Amino acid sequence: LEDLRVELGVGHGGDVGHGASLRVGLLRVLRRRWRGNAGRGGGVPGCSDERSEDGGLGIGPLPCFTADVNPVLRRLSGRTHKVISAVALVSAGREAQAVSISEVTFDALDDAAIARYVDSGEPMGRAGGYAIQGLAETFTARLSGSYSGVMGLPLRETAQLLRQLGA
Repeated sequence: LEDLRVELGVGHGGDVGHGASLRVGLLRVLRRRWRGNAGRGGGVPGCSDERSEDGGLGIGPLPCFTADVNPVLRRLSGRTHKVISAVALVSAGREAQAVSISEVTFDALDDAAIARYVDSGEPMGRAGGYAIQGLAETFTARLSGSYSGVMGLPLRETAQLLRQLGA
């Protein structure tokens, strides 16, 4: 992000809704968040957030306990789900936003595989209950879209927004 000259407030929170309204809700939450970040340094203030959904239903809240993660991973096991990542930037009073939609397919996971992954601690506090840049990559059969978007910040879209704002 330093190379892109972005001061990004990354986080989760706020009621964003589900389905088509999930995208709109993410952007609404981001606009509120970046307004709070504006003027805090020399870069372009902005923020990003992501949500996972399966069959149009949002997956959340962020799992923090084993009891929260197990059902999420069981639900995603052997299936394809969407990851919707949004980024909002502001520069010279102008606002720019983008949404990246990726699809991730997991291998079928048995209870033992889920238990091993949960025991690693990696899924705790992660959107969708996994971190694709970590051990979850070992059971990710397919990714269509933005790898960085699945991690939480769609870098291609962020760079496009910076060009659009002339930053």
